[in-house]
Amino acid sequence: MIGRDLLAKLPGRERALVVLYYVAAIVCLVATTWLALGGLAERYAGYSESADLLERMESRRTTAARGGEDGSLARTGSPFLDAPTLTIAGAELQKHVTALVRDAGGSVLSSQVDLEQAEGASDRVSLTIAAEIDQAAVQKLLYDIEAGMPFLFIDRLLLQPVQEQGKSTPGSRLRAQMSISGQWQQAKP
Repeated sequence: MIGRDLLAKLPGRERALVVLYYVAAIVCLVATTWLALGGLAERYAGYSESADLLERMESRRTTAARGGEDGSLARTGSPFLDAPTLTIAGAELQKHVTALVRDAGGSVLSSQVDLEQAEGASDRVSLTIAAEIDQAAVQKLLYDIEAGMPFLFIDRLLLQPVQEQGKSTPGSRLRAQMSISGQWQQAKP
């Protein structure tokens, strides 16, 4: 009531300014509330996506622990390349990685076990491999190599698009050159 009487005593121009300031303050409060709610909605969406990702990762982990029903390798067996000799360990590594490449839909172009380097570190076996693989299958292959048993490490990875008749075909096949190593442990008789 006092505000209305005070407003009535003001000249017309000042009265309009007061009303304009009041409306501007209301608009600013509504805009601030709108932006705050938009920020909260964006954060909730990010939280929801993270929760979904965590749920998928946990279900994948439990599935892999039950035996790899989703196609991934379960961590069973020895973490080492168990073989009676270093040469046989190299052959087992080559056979294992070749099978992983084929399971991912790729083809091995060449492979070479590096025993000289391995002799310097008497328990390390290294493999250099060149393969062609679909771009969509590269992540699965890398996961299967590093997540399965025995423990293998990708020391070097080079991916290049495969060129056919001087043209590269984007999004199709890639040529992968990898250096993979693992620890050798002499098998107990």
